[in-house]
Amino acid sequence: MRQTLRTGGLLLATVSLFTINIPSADASGYRLRNYGGQQAGTALAGKSAPDGISGAVHNPAALGQATDVDGVLSLGYLGIQSDAIDAHATTAAGTPAGGGDSRDAAPVAVIPGLVIAGELDDDVVLGISVSTPWGLRTEHGRDWAGRYHADETELVSLNVQPQVTWRASEQLHFGAGLQVQQVDGTFSNAIDVGSVGAALGIPGARPGMQDAHAHLQGDDWGVGFTLGAAYRPFKGTTLGLSYRSKIDHELSGTADFTADGSGLTTAIRGATGQLQDTGFTADLTTPEVIGFGLRQEIGSGVTLLGEAEWTRWSRLDELRADFANPLQGDDVTSKNWEDTWFVAAGAEWAVDPEWTLRAGVAYDQSPVPAKTRNPRIPDTDRTWLGLGAGWQPVGWIDLDIAYAHVWMADGRISLDASQPGNAQRGSLDADVENSFDIVSVTLRIAF
Repeated sequence: MRQTLRTGGLLLATVSLFTINIPSADASGYRLRNYGGQQAGTALAGKSAPDGISGAVHNPAALGQATDVDGVLSLGYLGIQSDAIDAHATTAAGTPAGGGDSRDAAPVAVIPGLVIAGELDDDVVLGISVSTPWGLRTEHGRDWAGRYHADETELVSLNVQPQVTWRASEQLHFGAGLQVQQVDGTFSNAIDVGSVGAALGIPGARPGMQDAHAHLQGDDWGVGFTLGAAYRPFKGTTLGLSYRSKIDHELSGTADFTADGSGLTTAIRGATGQLQDTGFTADLTTPEVIGFGLRQEIGSGVTLLGEAEWTRWSRLDELRADFANPLQGDDVTSKNWEDTWFVAAGAEWAVDPEWTLRAGVAYDQSPVPAKTRNPRIPDTDRTWLGLGAGWQPVGWIDLDIAYAHVWMADGRISLDASQPGNAQRGSLDADVENSFDIVSVTLRIAF
């Protein structure tokens, strides 16, 4: 057991140092799944029905398959194409906002994951996992048509999860974990001080021609839990059930306002007391997730996989920043997100004792309704195709690699100045085109 703690502590400290500084990327809503080589190769089919401890990120009962001390390190590379084209907007004053399209708005990302597990005795396994379950990043630039709605958005998470699994019997394992989660959020956009100044009657104000800039950055720690079970009623059949709780966060930080070059922002500050640097808070609740997985061997080395996952995205009704400056009104973005389903089917083929081939397809609903789709998260429904291979040269080491392509349905941003929070942002219309590729590598070593 002392060996388990020493090994886990060393790897946890090492991974934490680089995980917290790695940007996240656009995903369904702002969800990021563990893009390990096993999971990506089957388009995440069967991820809640564990086959090895790498599944502990999704289902803590997966630790029940540990032998002595096991460690799994995964890296997922996401190459994302995100464009908002044919973009045009009007200011709060109703005049053209100018600016162009936004292309390549989502930078590449690396999603790491770590699981360490060790047997306490024949019935109990202890472990810890480190993952990034939530995140997004979009960068549109400061001169595009939708700059008053968004130019940069980033949400980075770090989830450290101590876990325990009880082997109730050879067929039935129960797991539980404590989520200790840190989130860091950055939100920025231009402010049309030209329209504000014109409404106040300040000489020289020109709507859409004079822009200030707002940059909000805040963070928070929160605590939640996970539960899971794995049941093998028959030889070759595994059923898995997992639950991830909601976590309530209150991001707190600073709101920095950068003035335009004409002096108009300074005049507005003097007249209203607004657009001055201040603190802010914003509530963010990560949603509950329930997953059900199936693994079924059918002979000749072939295993069929299935997955169904429900996410309670309807918790996100709006994103509201409450400023410490009492003269600065709340910044509100309407969301009205909807609960979603993710479904996947896949297969594995054990070609021989060393090699396993994988494939899978999936459909992932977007929680974002068309009427509130915005450039911070230009999300749409998506379809996955995954391919992968696993290599086990010796019994104590596994290497899994995978490639997945994700097609996202075309969508449209149609925001109107009459919607909540858009009175000073104006309107925005743009076509959304997104897709991304995933390349994943997972290394497992049994000590």
